[in-house]
Amino acid sequence: GGDHGRQRHPGFVVRLRQRYNDQLDPLGVDMGSPIRKWRQVDLRMPEWTFKRYEYSDTPYFQEYFALLTSRPLAERAFVILSGDFIQNVIGPKYGSGSVDEYNANHVVKLRSISDFRLPQTIPPEDQPTLREEWKIYVHEILSCSFLRANVPDSEWQDFLQSKYEKIETLNSRWGDGTYQDFSQVMLPDDRTWIGTARQTDFAEFAKTIPLEKLYLVGPEYVWRDWLKKRYGTLASLNEAHQATYASWSAPMMPVDQLEMQHVLANSASMRWTFATRNFRNVIDEVILQGKPMRNTLIFVMLSLVLCLTLQPLAAYSLSRFEPPGMWRLILIFMATMAFPPMVGMIPQFLILRKLHLLNTFIALVLPIIINGYLVFLLKGFFDSLPRHLYDAALIDGASELRMFWTVAMALSKPILAVVALGTFTTAWMMFLYPLLVCPKEEMHVLAVWLQQFQQEAPTPAVFASILVASIPTLLVFLFTQRTIMRGIAVPAEK
Repeated sequence: GGDHGRQRHPGFVVRLRQRYNDQLDPLGVDMGSPIRKWRQVDLRMPEWTFKRYEYSDTPYFQEYFALLTSRPLAERAFVILSGDFIQNVIGPKYGSGSVDEYNANHVVKLRSISDFRLPQTIPPEDQPTLREEWKIYVHEILSCSFLRANVPDSEWQDFLQSKYEKIETLNSRWGDGTYQDFSQVMLPDDRTWIGTARQTDFAEFAKTIPLEKLYLVGPEYVWRDWLKKRYGTLASLNEAHQATYASWSAPMMPVDQLEMQHVLANSASMRWTFATRNFRNVIDEVILQGKPMRNTLIFVMLSLVLCLTLQPLAAYSLSRFEPPGMWRLILIFMATMAFPPMVGMIPQFLILRKLHLLNTFIALVLPIIINGYLVFLLKGFFDSLPRHLYDAALIDGASELRMFWTVAMALSKPILAVVALGTFTTAWMMFLYPLLVCPKEEMHVLAVWLQQFQQEAPTPAVFASILVASIPTLLVFLFTQRTIMRGIAVPAEK
């Protein structure tokens, strides 16, 4: 069994990070595929019934089972061979929506597909269709870990000896090297997983013995045996369950009832878990495990400090001193608005590469700190300030820098709030340029991380990541809106 579905379970990831000391390479080796990021580690139910599924006792599965045993029984999924038979045999052949075609080809009729129970042993010859389907399912579809043979161990030992001849060859093939003689090799018990090369050998052995000596093992058959041991007779079972079961195979495992009881008893905590799980995963990814949030905050703070320093200085100089050729310079500033930002990205990239500035915060900040339109906007606001304020400051002996800071900047809070909001929004959600000049993963900013996260995460987690990324922008707007609305009188935009 396993936790329902496929999901990224925070507790499972934490266990693996501790087990592997935050190293992804050894985890990838155990999982059989390379893993680049922890977000790719998901908790999926193993395909236990699949014939070619290979389970090995690795630290990954050890942590999987440790987490599994710590969870309530109602949160586990059981391997039900009857359902697997419906999915792999009955459904593809007869359809799973109606039982008409199934009933037309089988002796034992069904009222609904949910009434089907897979016999533990091969059906009798008076049910030829189901008998043949049972044989195909056992030999071609089902993992032999759910198949056992009711024969003496000696038959299994003779089969292995005829195949390998020497016990050393068997030890080498199976990879354990523990057997001294073929007489030590016993048939697996009903609860043993048959792994690695044993699967191939046991599957071949099963085809050599009569079908009547084969039987299936699994949770549903353990459930039947437990009922027989508990109640002894069908009459006692029917009386206890207030039912009219015709056979021991009729009672289904009460998984649905168990899940319902668990949900009703833990509804509040489950609502909270499902409401916050994706947000916790996103916060864990973007803040605790990775560096996108740290990189973005550094990028935004540098952009704000430099933008609110350099651009007002440039605008103040143009407004206060009106240098020769000022309007030509402003025209050049405004002309940059006619071209999309992507036009300048390749030249910027080539220059930064030449200066060996790629994958640095300097490369990120350079194209943002000076914006021709914002300089023009600030100049228009500074032009609207009364000139006699500067004259009064000069009479009081104020320096030019003092006038810039105490007069121009102090009276320009609304327009500075506009500049800060625009700069913050641009830096916070900038994607293409940071991806170009900072391709290393440790330098990725939030927008780049979001794009990659959306390719690998399920839809609910994507929505959660977008919401988390939008909150700072909303907070900054709420923080600056009063300042903007109180004095947003920009002559250049009237």
